[in-house]
Amino acid sequence: MTRLTPSQRIAFNTLATYGRTLFSVFLGLFSSRWVVNGLGLSDFGLVGLVGGLLTFISFFNTVLGGSVGRYYSYVIGKHHIEPEDSCEELTQWFNTALCVHTVVPVVLMAVGAPVGYYAIGHWLVVPETRLNACYFVFTLSLLATFVSMVSIPYLSFFWSWQRFSEMVLWEIARTVVLFGFAYTLLAYDGDRMVYHAVYSACTMSVVTIVQMLRARRKFAPCRVRPEMWGDKTRLQELFAFSGWQLFGCAGGMLRNQGAAIVVNLFYGPKINGSFNVSNQLSTQTSALSNSLVTALIPAITAAEGGGSEDKVGKLAFRACKFGTLLVMFFAIPLALEIDEVLLLWLKQTPPFAADICRCVLGAFIIGKLTAGYMPAIMAKGKIAMYQVVTGGILLGTVPLVWLFAKAGLSPTSVGVAFVCISVGTMLSLLHFGWNLVGLSPRKWCLDIAAPLAVVGGLGFVAGFVVLKQMDQSPQRLLSVLISTTAVIGAAGWKLALNREERAWIMTNVFKRLKFRHILPKTPVKGEI
Repeated sequence: MTRLTPSQRIAFNTLATYGRTLFSVFLGLFSSRWVVNGLGLSDFGLVGLVGGLLTFISFFNTVLGGSVGRYYSYVIGKHHIEPEDSCEELTQWFNTALCVHTVVPVVLMAVGAPVGYYAIGHWLVVPETRLNACYFVFTLSLLATFVSMVSIPYLSFFWSWQRFSEMVLWEIARTVVLFGFAYTLLAYDGDRMVYHAVYSACTMSVVTIVQMLRARRKFAPCRVRPEMWGDKTRLQELFAFSGWQLFGCAGGMLRNQGAAIVVNLFYGPKINGSFNVSNQLSTQTSALSNSLVTALIPAITAAEGGGSEDKVGKLAFRACKFGTLLVMFFAIPLALEIDEVLLLWLKQTPPFAADICRCVLGAFIIGKLTAGYMPAIMAKGKIAMYQVVTGGILLGTVPLVWLFAKAGLSPTSVGVAFVCISVGTMLSLLHFGWNLVGLSPRKWCLDIAAPLAVVGGLGFVAGFVVLKQMDQSPQRLLSVLISTTAVIGAAGWKLALNREERAWIMTNVFKRLKFRHILPKTPVKGEI
């Protein structure tokens, strides 16, 4: 089998991740409906409530996992090693990570289990007849979370060596199995809440364990050596990096949760529902657009490890440009036709939901303009001040929402606050990208911001013209979607992408998809 070039691997990983996300979203639309109908609204709410008790543990797990992947990718780029090559330094980092991801989960479980059980029995409003079921669900969720945390040092090898295809296949398998179990839930005669917890936890854990065994067999440095677990220097470095990253990520998490509390206090639960709807839509759009950035993160880190600063800058700018274009394909027609989308999805439009959604989508596009900056800064490793400033700006959403609400502004001001904070975060990233990585703000304005603003404006105008020519209907929604995506695609190709980027796409995407008839007859350079 011919080995893929770096450019081809990035393109292949992007397409694979993008396809998997579309597939998961499609099946999720059906399975979520079956789960709600099968459990009933009360038990469905209890499942979400009990699972929410593990949010911090899962969040901590995600942060540590990103830190492990960063060090793996850095060493891989530094020594230019392949999966079958042995590397003492990489094996040392694996064992350091394995030590952390074995000890930390045990501590978290030891603390979190009694707190969770106490919360279910004393703090949460749970019907007496469902207490035992909730305890059981929480126990299974704890075990599945423990397996997930221990697996991070193993699964990070797939991420760092950019072997996304196998991960995608396993994710699809997991999604299909859960989809099938969700369908059988309607026919189950016993306690459906317990049944749902058992099949969910078992499916997640079994697939994860199989992936761990695959990593051990596939990657030579993936070898357990307990004598390396006590490397204090590496442990301190990993915890220091994770600690600063935890601060920045906590800003993003607390921004949404804090804003939701303020919305509840000032505007009531109905506007809370509207706010949650906007978050769900932006989350789905985010999942679809993050495929490219996810594929580029290990490549950026490996380039930094190899000392190739020019390559880091090129990849970071490419992530900004391609990531923004991908999100525009969904966000702009969604913003134009949000009323129809909410009507089709929820059968009714919650108050102020449409306006809040438009603002949140706008904030999301602004954020994508600097999507490549964060992985470039993280690859550099000097993240303390960056995380403090950026995390602090994100946390500023909560007091800003409070000030707007206190001033008597409408609930739409919640979305405006998100836009303002997104602009502040973008400026922070531009500052640290220039000072830490050398990413020129002027080049960003000329190569990314200006052309993408034109492309987005043209797409919006095209959709708006169609919007005014037709009455609200699913047919108009489809027409707006087609017109905006066509204009954004054509304008993005001609105005936003330069000659090298177009050549890269033709060589590494169209060629892989066998669209050979649109390739130029003269060979072009498509390598990064």
